[in-house]
Amino acid sequence: IEQALASLDTPTLPRRLHPPVSSGELELPASSFDRPGFCAAVEEAKEYIRAGDIFQVAEVVRDLTYAQQIKGISPALKRMLAKARLIIISELRFALVLDEEEAIKKLDRALPKVEVPVEV
Repeated sequence: IEQALASLDTPTLPRRLHPPVSSGELELPASSFDRPGFCAAVEEAKEYIRAGDIFQVAEVVRDLTYAQQIKGISPALKRMLAKARLIIISELRFALVLDEEEAIKKLDRALPKVEVPVEV
C-alpha cells in the first residue's frame, strides 16, 4: 500500500502526451483538401449558415467538430464553428424550452466523440 501511495506522489506525464521533440523531427500536418477544394468547402459551409437551414447548420457543426477532434482547425473555422453552435443552441433552447447550459450539454452529448489513436 505504501508503494502505491508513493507512486501517487510521483509526477508523471499523461499517457496521451508525447515527449518533446526537436523541430527537425516534426512533420507538417497533411490535409485531405487541396487549396481550391478547401476554399469551396468553407464557402459552402458559410452559405449553409447564411441560409439558416437548421439541418445544414447541424452538418457544419458536426463536420467542423469532427475535424477539430481529428487534426484541429484554423482560427477562422473555429469562429465559424462557434457561430454555427450558437444557432443550434438557440434552436434547441426555443424548441425544447431549455436554458442555455442545458442546450449546450444536449448538443455536446449529441456530437460524436472521436478517439484519436496516439502513436508511442
